[in-house]
Amino acid sequence: MTRNWIAVVVLSAAAGAAAQADSLLVAGAGSAGSWRTEFDVANPIGTGLLVQFNTVPVFQTSSTCPEPCHALGTIGLAGFGAESGIPLRSVIATTGGLFTVYIVVPEGSPLPVVRARVINGDRPSQAIELPVVRRSSVAGRAGASVLDFPAAERSDSAHSNLAVDCLDESYPEPCEVRVEAFSGEGDALGSGSFSILAGSGDLLVVDVVGALGIPQLDGGHLRVSNLRGNGAIWGVVSEVRADGGVAVSEGWNP
Repeated sequence: MTRNWIAVVVLSAAAGAAAQADSLLVAGAGSAGSWRTEFDVANPIGTGLLVQFNTVPVFQTSSTCPEPCHALGTIGLAGFGAESGIPLRSVIATTGGLFTVYIVVPEGSPLPVVRARVINGDRPSQAIELPVVRRSSVAGRAGASVLDFPAAERSDSAHSNLAVDCLDESYPEPCEVRVEAFSGEGDALGSGSFSILAGSGDLLVVDVVGALGIPQLDGGHLRVSNLRGNGAIWGVVSEVRADGGVAVSEGWNP
């Protein structure tokens, strides 16, 4: 399918820009090893729609982006149109790693319908669906500074990876989160604190249960809290199995 690339604009991860009324966000997007992120997008209205993929929840142009900036593409969808298989690297300049992607539109426009997935380039039949949520749902809720993930695992055949980010761009200092692990019976098993540097992407903790010093866990509970106050956080936990299977869970049900 021929893509309708409207323009090349710029983005910035700098804080302080006025956020749009709402946006969509995807945590844990990016690339790691042979895994790459792709998007499918559909326009829910009968007139054209501009859609931008960004690292901040703001629709930006060259006149609204302070230095330093990075080039990205803004795509245009025809009325009721759609685009499939959009590689993340084609719309956001990235050197790799995982980060939170915001899907934004000009003020007054409706949000598109988006599907996000991570595909193994070495084995294209292996793909992971990433949750796409409204920023207002996860950032504006009560208790937005805490996430709870079920089914935490660590064994010879499976482990859990954590990807999490702070959504409050007003923090001048690094965001800090506390990760706690509990058994299925609610017993505290271990905990640790981690920093998320501004502009560094999502915090990724591979085998997070092992990183907390826990040798084995079946069907446990991971709780992630923002130590900098009530600022919203969001992320996903991936259960990776030795047979190649992967299951993704959210820390709250939007």
